[in-house]
Amino acid sequence: MSSKFYSTDIVNGIAYFSDEDIKHMLGSLRLTDGENIIVMTSGSIDEDYPNGMAFNAELMVDGKTAVARLLDSVDLWEYPWEITLFQGLPKGDKLEFVVQKSTELGVSEIIPVEFAFSIAKWKDPKGQKLSRLEKIALSAGKQSGRLSLPVVQGAISYSNMVERLTEYDYVFACYENESKIDMAVAVEQISNKPAKVAVIIGPEGGWKQEEMDLLGEKAVVVGLGPFILRTETAALVAVTTILNEYRMRGIHEQG
Repeated sequence: MSSKFYSTDIVNGIAYFSDEDIKHMLGSLRLTDGENIIVMTSGSIDEDYPNGMAFNAELMVDGKTAVARLLDSVDLWEYPWEITLFQGLPKGDKLEFVVQKSTELGVSEIIPVEFAFSIAKWKDPKGQKLSRLEKIALSAGKQSGRLSLPVVQGAISYSNMVERLTEYDYVFACYENESKIDMAVAVEQISNKPAKVAVIIGPEGGWKQEEMDLLGEKAVVVGLGPFILRTETAALVAVTTILNEYRMRGIHEQG
C-alpha cells in the first residue's frame, strides 16, 4: 500500500511537503526517487487540485529534498455527514485530547466554546495554542489516514455559537440532565444524504439554564446515557453515536 502524505502547497501539479514529512519519507520510510505515493490535498487552494482530494503521485527525490508529481486521482472514503463539534472549553490539555480523538473519528470541524460556567478561559494572543491544536489534528489525520483534516478554530462565545446553528441541518445539544431523549434515538432522524451536523458539548461546570433557554428550537437536547460523563468523554461518545448510526444503516460504501 502506498504511503499517504498531506500537501497544502501544490503548484502546476507538483506537491511540496514540510521538512518533517520529507525527513519521514527519506529517513524512516526510506522512499526513493520514482516511488508511488498518495498525496492528499487537505488545505490546498489550487483550483485544479482542490482541498479534500487524493492523487497517485510520483516521488521526485533530489538529495535531501523531495517533491511529488501528481498523476490520476484516487477515491478515498470519508463520511458524508460533516460533523462540527462545539466543545465546551475544558481545563488543561483535555482540548488537545478531544482534537486528537475526534480527528481520528472523522469530525470535520472543532470549535471550542466559552460557556458561562467554563472553568478554563481561552488566552492565545500569539496563536500558539491554536497552532498546537492544528498540529495535533495533522498528526492524528496522518495516523488515521483521513482524506481531509478537520478545521480547528479558536474559542468563540456561547452567543456566537448559537448564531451559527442555522448553518446546520441537524443540531444536538448534549445535556447531563436530559433523560427523555437519548442521543442514540435522536440521531435516527438524520437522512442518508450528505448533511451538516452540529454537536454541542457543555464544559466541566455544566450548562447554565439561560444557555439552554437560548437554544430554543435550534437544537434537539439529548442525553448520553444514565451516567454523568466528563466533557472530553461526552464529546467522543456523542460523535461515535452519530457515526455508529451511519454504519448500522448498512450504507457504508467501503467493503
